[in-house]
Amino acid sequence: MAGGRGRQKIMMLLGTGCSGASYKAKFPQDDNSNPDLTCIITKKVLEDSGAILDISDNDVRELLKRLKTYFEAFQQSQLNENYRRPVNYEDLYYMAHQVFYNGDKYGQNPGTWPFIEQVKIWCSDLMSPSSGDEDPDSTPATLTGRVLPYIQARVKQTLAPTGGVSPEGLNLVLELAKSNKVERLDICTLNHDLLIENLPGNDICDGFDNTPTNGSYHGRDCKFRPYNPKLFEETCAKVRLFKLHGSINWASLDTPNNYTAKPVGIVQDPKQLPQYPEVMTGTGNKSDDKSSGSPYVFADMWCWFHRLLMEHDVLVMSGTSLGDYDVYGQLWAWKHRDNKNKLIGLYANNHGSERVKECLKEPNGFCTGKWLSETTLKELFEQIEKAKA
Repeated sequence: MAGGRGRQKIMMLLGTGCSGASYKAKFPQDDNSNPDLTCIITKKVLEDSGAILDISDNDVRELLKRLKTYFEAFQQSQLNENYRRPVNYEDLYYMAHQVFYNGDKYGQNPGTWPFIEQVKIWCSDLMSPSSGDEDPDSTPATLTGRVLPYIQARVKQTLAPTGGVSPEGLNLVLELAKSNKVERLDICTLNHDLLIENLPGNDICDGFDNTPTNGSYHGRDCKFRPYNPKLFEETCAKVRLFKLHGSINWASLDTPNNYTAKPVGIVQDPKQLPQYPEVMTGTGNKSDDKSSGSPYVFADMWCWFHRLLMEHDVLVMSGTSLGDYDVYGQLWAWKHRDNKNKLIGLYANNHGSERVKECLKEPNGFCTGKWLSETTLKELFEQIEKAKA
């Protein structure tokens, strides 16, 4: 969308494919290619047996393998082969999330009941012997309640900024942030890592107050930057960052007496950082995570994503397969809502999922034939002008 005096407002949608170059030193590949982080995290979630949290990970990993088998059978039975894809850790998180939030007396989604009943049957050996209906250890909800923090902990363990991880291949993002031709840069990311935040010299509004406040995390006093959605409206920062799937440095703080919902924040002291990001979501549960409590942050992020699509007529996309059903649906509707809306994909030729290829078809979709890491600022501006012509 054009800004004042010819300056542009640009919206970006980024996926894990944009982060691979930064993790190349941590996860070197035999063919010297950038690592597929989604694949790496999923493998660690399913296979790593190292101690993490205080969870009996053998039962947890076995349940995850069974959920994976179920999801694969679903794809084989229900989806056209062009839309089938490897099951990833966010799919597994979503399935476990559905059981956890609907597998007890507080469940709100009757459509999940047959699935939960099936889980009871083929996971009975993973649940503690029941001494009665009131035994909390005998429910699928309790079992999957251990799965969710386990997945979150593995994600954080994999993406934590150690082992030479620094922003690589993101020069285009940094150049857009610094360009005098850009009035506002709105970045929506599906990634949990901290690469965008760590770009050097980048002034970013991430929705969290810069001034820390006193709080409590798991009973320990701490200082944290509280989430404040008003900042997205009030900020003078050129770059706004919206993390639609959460972040490895977000935490759900203890509830003070004057709060009706748990505050979400970024704990400042590294020694007090959570073992796992307690605020993370999967492929399909953003619409579910809008109740009271810490998940309200996702309702805000989702509303902002919808609002940004209404405000922008050019969206630059890279690194995502659009496996997130909600994002894909919103993007598809936006592209076809108005002929002035243009979607520019930074993907190498013949790469990308079937959903990506469909979205990038002309007249309103364009593929540059290059990845984000290979695209210069000049080339992107030229493509934007060509799309608008």
